[in-house]
Amino acid sequence: MLRSYLEDITNNGNVSSHRKLIESLRGIAPHSIAVLERSGDNLLYNCVMYALGLAQDPVFLDLLHELPSRIHASTAFIQFLVDEGYLVKSISPDVGDLIAYHDNTRFRHIGIVVDDGRVRSKWGVGLLYEHAPLETPYSYGNAVCFFRPLKREVVLDAFFEFAKSQ
Repeated sequence: MLRSYLEDITNNGNVSSHRKLIESLRGIAPHSIAVLERSGDNLLYNCVMYALGLAQDPVFLDLLHELPSRIHASTAFIQFLVDEGYLVKSISPDVGDLIAYHDNTRFRHIGIVVDDGRVRSKWGVGLLYEHAPLETPYSYGNAVCFFRPLKREVVLDAFFEFAKSQ
């Protein structure tokens, strides 16, 4: 029930309403989701850019502006990182590890593990949230896997390779 409501909120296109809608859900579907960002903040990044530390990286942003719009840090980039051996699975997740959500066919979302096993992630065109691992929109999938974080230089090098392969 909660995940269905979250799906509706993230797809409504009105980011300025998300904070209020998430809060109003507490009476219908209890949750521990905390909104970490205001709708007026710079929302021009996605979950992959946030989780991999690219959202404000000047080198990455400069490169992104030079590429065709179809090439960006998407969940296809996460699949590339796995396929090419950049991402190493974590058996026992630690703070700072990546949590990747999938539907058993492809990656749908990614976030960062923070204190107490919680997750920090960006939802679609919406806001940045801190939440329990499965307090996410249902379209993000029901399966998760964990990976060790990557260094900035590794992420940038891998993105160059990914862009060339597209």
